[in-house]
Amino acid sequence: METSSDIGYDPEAKALPFVPISLINFKKKQHQKTTQILSYHTIFFPKSIYTTSTKTISHQFELAIRQYIAAFDGKNELSPAEFQAKFDAVYHQKFSFVPKDGKTPEDDGVHTSKATPLSRAEMFEKESAKYAAGTVMTLVHFRKIGLDCFDIAIMEGDTTVRVVTTISDKQAAITWEIPDGLSLKVLEASVKSAAFKFVEFGTYGTNM
Repeated sequence: METSSDIGYDPEAKALPFVPISLINFKKKQHQKTTQILSYHTIFFPKSIYTTSTKTISHQFELAIRQYIAAFDGKNELSPAEFQAKFDAVYHQKFSFVPKDGKTPEDDGVHTSKATPLSRAEMFEKESAKYAAGTVMTLVHFRKIGLDCFDIAIMEGDTTVRVVTTISDKQAAITWEIPDGLSLKVLEASVKSAAFKFVEFGTYGTNM
């Protein structure tokens, strides 16, 4: 017959710390939500479709956006035509920018207003004004997080702007602005990107 010593029981061992059931349930729900998002992305875009061609396209887009951001050095040395060329190298003809939702403090709490997407022309006007004002930009990080999908963070003066961008034909097709530091928002934006590419595949074919 086995004794307590036979099965490794140690009467001197310290008890495990108490963890509230509510915390366990909260962590479980968080894990389930993250797993659902990742599963969705994996089903539609398995690793097998990441080819040498998509890697080349990713590299070309990264090069274009690095050159574009480098132009924002505060010196304003580019002519309007040169700035236009750098903008055109990054942004697709059908590009749209989705700003993060606005938050306004009110007496009964914080009111969230749905952001209005910007067209390519509106984005060019906004970026041109920044360049003319001598805005300095620095690339903080550029991370590939899915098929033709990138997590990008840029310092604009003292402000960090973080976006998730989906490319089409080597250019930014749609960009979602997200709060910096919220990894779940990155996952949610990558799911939107997956849905966007799924529709694009059925309409225009692929980048492969």
